[in-house]
Amino acid sequence: MAVSSVPEPSYPGDDTLLVNVFTSAPGNPDARLPVFVWIHGGAYVAGSPSSSWYDGRAFNRDGVVTVSISYRLGFDGFGSIPGAPENRAVRDWLAALEWVQENIVAFGGDPSQVTIGGQSAGGGAVLTLLTMPRAQHLFRAAIVGSGTTDHVELHEARDQTETMARLLGIASNREAFADLDEDAILDAQDVVAPKSEPDAGRVVANALGDGRMRLRFAPVVDGPLVEYDVIEAVRRGIGSDKPLLIGATAHEFNMIGMAAQDAVADTQALDLLEKFGYDGDFAKRFVRELNISTPTDLVGQGITERLFRGSTELIASLRTCSTWLYDFRWKSPTIGIAVHCLELPYVWDHLDAELVSTSSGDNPPASLAREIHSSWVRFITEGEAPWPSYNFRRSGRTFDVESRTVEDPYRLSRDFLVARTPDNDVDPHILITKE
Repeated sequence: MAVSSVPEPSYPGDDTLLVNVFTSAPGNPDARLPVFVWIHGGAYVAGSPSSSWYDGRAFNRDGVVTVSISYRLGFDGFGSIPGAPENRAVRDWLAALEWVQENIVAFGGDPSQVTIGGQSAGGGAVLTLLTMPRAQHLFRAAIVGSGTTDHVELHEARDQTETMARLLGIASNREAFADLDEDAILDAQDVVAPKSEPDAGRVVANALGDGRMRLRFAPVVDGPLVEYDVIEAVRRGIGSDKPLLIGATAHEFNMIGMAAQDAVADTQALDLLEKFGYDGDFAKRFVRELNISTPTDLVGQGITERLFRGSTELIASLRTCSTWLYDFRWKSPTIGIAVHCLELPYVWDHLDAELVSTSSGDNPPASLAREIHSSWVRFITEGEAPWPSYNFRRSGRTFDVESRTVEDPYRLSRDFLVARTPDNDVDPHILITKE
């Protein structure tokens, strides 16, 4: 299942829980270099740590040992199966970090200087670990790119398992699921968590109304291991003592707005915002400052704000210290916007990797890669980014053709989430153009 533009190959076989280690100091226990542990994205159902985009050579060049990890995906990783441990994927993350603590010295790394990082679902994994009491001793800092805060309640996970069992015609227990081959489980998983986009009216509701796009497989709030969802855990201050670098791209999932074309064909962006109860003055400011010209653009930006940018701002605002915020705004010359995953080759300073030109063009800006990569290296090695923390006037760094430090780069994202009056909500399906 392709869920991003990242080339992430899968390899057949049962022995999939592996780590990749990149180091410039193999067999040198005295090197004691800082360590960066990477968790890949893929909506918790896809992805791989073996992407050429995650080659650690640039981090090695700059004195950082890099580790990328794998974990069980989809129902295998997150399904609540009677007789099996909950949150098997989360346990995989913990096991990998424990392996790093026990073994990274042999690769020249320092187990007391571990920074965990991830993007998209990998960013969600990092947020989960950051807010888990059981994980606190396994790392000292965290980096989150375009992180999801999605979670699944235990009763929801159990209902999913019952649905899966009915689809497969088996008993709902570990033994019955273990007797099935992988393809059968994946087919049933695709029914429970379909790959297709929701209908046009629902896309509009997800972007501007009370609807919400959700991942069907995600960390389960089970109590013993994952005590709280990410936002609640941040509110409680769990992990707040650890430095956090967090950010998103400007137009993460804006292209999903195209799925709403039929629903908004006969309206205007400002009218659409007002129909959904957004304050008129805010609506004008939102459309003007983001250069939104069509209702489709508006719906796409709404999805981006709700799924990524709003939660990024919320997490930063809830933490009391040690938080650095970034905003990746450089627009792809081939797509025209700053989409999901676009920043990854720049973070890894690996612009010659496979398929980078598809999103970044034939001449990606090497200066942008040098700046972003060096900022990540600074954070990994020193526990701080080279710009003021968020706690100083909500400061953040915008990465663009000309990068700069600004005050409150996510102001519109914050306002978008509070500017709507729910009493003025509408049924999104009445907006669909009639033939």
